[in-house]
Amino acid sequence: MRNVNYLNTRQRVDTARALHVGAKQQPPLTPHLHEAPVTAVMHALEKISDIVSDGCFYDPNNLTQDEILAYALALIRVRECAGMAAMDRLMNACDALAVTVSRLIEDRASASHAKCEALTQFVTHAREMILASANPTAVFSSLPRVRQ
Repeated sequence: MRNVNYLNTRQRVDTARALHVGAKQQPPLTPHLHEAPVTAVMHALEKISDIVSDGCFYDPNNLTQDEILAYALALIRVRECAGMAAMDRLMNACDALAVTVSRLIEDRASASHAKCEALTQFVTHAREMILASANPTAVFSSLPRVRQ
């Protein structure tokens, strides 16, 4: 079984390398073409928002395995869309949160209020990251100016 996992990993690495080389040869995205991936990220994030809005993540005792798996799949989708939109910061946030989600998948009893709050707050933080990456100058212009 270890060899099969190694082969699958190697195949994914080769595929990623081929995609990376192909991406270097393509012309850079224009702002108009960049809108579609950002919209896809927002739609994927809305799926997580829908899962969290059911209230299941507010009480760790009521959290079911199906809800955790639905959250994990939606998180994977957000990460994929963020990759297409070249949102590295959001991809890193998805990777960091995936650790918490995978621990919950392995042991649902390890759910705590802190973990559930991190999962629910991710939607808010992800929206801010999307807005910041879509219009970075607007974020910096809204900050108060420091006098020297």
